[in-house]
Amino acid sequence: MDKTMKHFLISALIAATSFSIFSSTAQAGGKLTNQNLPNDVASVGVEVYKRHDKLSLVTNTEGYTLYTFADDEGTGRSTCYDVCNTFWPPLEAGEFEELPAPFGIHVRDDGVRQVTYDNWPLYTFIHDLEPGDFNGHLFEGGGLGMWFIIRDKNALHDGLTKLRKINKKTKYLVLHQRPLYVNPAISSCEGPCLDTWTPAVVDLTEASEPFGLVAVPFQEKLQLTYKGEPLYLFNFDHYVNVTVGRNFNREWDIIKNPKK
Repeated sequence: MDKTMKHFLISALIAATSFSIFSSTAQAGGKLTNQNLPNDVASVGVEVYKRHDKLSLVTNTEGYTLYTFADDEGTGRSTCYDVCNTFWPPLEAGEFEELPAPFGIHVRDDGVRQVTYDNWPLYTFIHDLEPGDFNGHLFEGGGLGMWFIIRDKNALHDGLTKLRKINKKTKYLVLHQRPLYVNPAISSCEGPCLDTWTPAVVDLTEASEPFGLVAVPFQEKLQLTYKGEPLYLFNFDHYVNVTVGRNFNREWDIIKNPKK
């Protein structure tokens, strides 16, 4: 079975469970607009995405979003170790010796007692910096499967999980329906950085403020800048309403509330 079909079947299996997982388009309402953008950048696909997140999701007791991992396949055992485990810490059972069904406790290969729900191990995401963030939803990268938030209101257990309601509006810049990012900590992305980030190149020779253009090594097209900062696409963002690259290495962010 090829990887694409495997991920399709796993995603279908998850959707069939009581998790009530989002579809890729249902996680956030929103619309694209060229309003308040210079005509030159709008003509090459730069737009503003007006996003409205209105939902309830399951978090740990501190309010940080919980996720399931498609590669675990609902077996009750975790497949997330080493580098994966660094980015996706397991939800630990703590003082609980046992949990009532459909919760459970999986003793991982590293000895950590991880909470499961309906045979799916639960995780947080290190790039969710604030309670209510869900930057890991629909993340897929590094040859691994996809990650999903949990929306099942029954997945609540005092001392382990709780339900958090989100009602938040955000506007940010996108290019060809993919979010644009900036990293003020670097002047350019080179070497291994390019494995994760792609310069946002456009077919322009000049751009109106606050946009600009800079040359990129080995690229014929020029890279778009915003207020002097070069813009990038995150290689693992696959949808306009998914901003997995936010807070990456605590340095990268989307261009929020852009203005002329």
